[in-house]
Order: sequence, then structure tokens, then C-alpha cells
Amino acid sequence: MSGTATADGSLPAFRNTYWLLRHGRSHANEQDVIVSLPENGRDPRWGLSGVGQQQAAAAGRQLAAALAAEPGYAPEQLLVLASPFSRTLQTAECAGLALGLAPGDARLQVCREGGPPCVHQVSGTASLLALLGGSSPC
Repeated sequence: MSGTATADGSLPAFRNTYWLLRHGRSHANEQDVIVSLPENGRDPRWGLSGVGQQQAAAAGRQLAAALAAEPGYAPEQLLVLASPFSRTLQTAECAGLALGLAPGDARLQVCREGGPPCVHQVSGTASLLALLGGSSPC
């Protein structure tokens, strides 16, 4: 049932939780440079500044605390989606560490430009953190 009304006309109860997180402060932010094209956004020089890394880690800790308070939350059901921009990937990695995602964890997925749409089937009770930035294909 994907949003289809039940026999009594009511909508089904969805149990997934979705969180959105904006990237931390980037080097582009610090230099007042707008980086919104994918060919520039993936350039590592426009990744997170030191402040941005701290912001992302703090956001990850806050989210970890909020998720721990959610009834039925299971860390293995967490899925993190990020755009391919360096600032969002670094934000996902920094926040992900606080959420228990080690580098290379399959639960951290990157939406690739020109690839399949950034749509993932999430079954059961799941939490989804999406990190978007620039003109993300997500």
C-alpha cells in the first residue's frame, strides 16, 4: 500500500521516520562562493571547513539522541542518503560516525548524477536521514 486508502477510506499508517539535514559550513560558504553545479560541487576544495565538521558531528550527536528516544528505533534500519557534493558527503560521514556508521558502511548511500533516481524502498520501521546540497539529483 503506497498511500492507497484502506477499505474504510482511511490512509494506512506509515512507520518510517524521515530527517533532513543541511550540510555544515563549507569552504565555499567561508569565501562567499556559490557552488551549485555538480562538476564544481564534487570538488574536495569546496568541502566542509573545520567549523562545518564540528557542526556535522554535533548534528549527528543530536540526531543520535533523538533517534534513541524513538520507540522501536533500530540502528540497523537507519539509511543515510547524501548528494554527491563534497560538503554533503563529508556532512554525512561526520554525522554518520555519531550515528554508529563506520566509514564505508552500506547504510550511507550516495545519490549519483545520471544514475537511477535517488529513491529507495524502506521497509518496516526505518529512519532515513537525507543530506542534500546544491543542485542535488536527489
